[in-house]
Amino acid sequence: MSGSVRPLAVVPARVYMDGSLSYAALGVYAVLTACPSGVSDVEILAGRGLGLDEVRGAVRELVDRGLVERRIA
Repeated sequence: MSGSVRPLAVVPARVYMDGSLSYAALGVYAVLTACPSGVSDVEILAGRGLGLDEVRGAVRELVDRGLVERRIA
């Protein structure tokens, strides 16, 4: 992961209480909140039961909802 990782990351209650948000997206969101500089490649997020296609889908879900934005370096 690029940059530093926060020792404590907070997921807003409105995000984790949103029943329409998938668990995959919630998990990816939680990891991303710990990475203030973002991640250089979504492949880094694969694992812990999520394959690359699932991670891509979760990121797409987060982007579509406006919870994260995709940046191209």
